[in-house]
Amino acid sequence: MHSIVESLAEQAERIERAKLKAIGQRNLADGEKDARRRMQWELRALIDERTAELRRVTAEHESLLRVEASQREALEKLTANEPGGV
Repeated sequence: MHSIVESLAEQAERIERAKLKAIGQRNLADGEKDARRRMQWELRALIDERTAELRRVTAEHESLLRVEASQREALEKLTANEPGGV
C-alpha cells in the first residue's frame, strides 16, 4: 500500500520528467528556428553575391558588344577603302 507521501513523490517525479521533456522540445524548436535564420541569411548572402556577379557579367557583355560593333565598323571602313572593295 502506497502512502500519500509516496504517491506525491511519484507524481512530482512524473511532473519533473514532463517538465524536462518540454524544456528539451522547446530547445529543439529554438535550435531549428536559429538554423532556419542562419540558412536564410546564408541564402540571402548567396543571392546578393550572384546578383552582383550577374551585374558585372552583364556590364562586361555590353562592353564587349560595343567593342565588337566598333571593330566591325572599322573593318567595314577599311574594306570600303581598299581597291576592289565593296
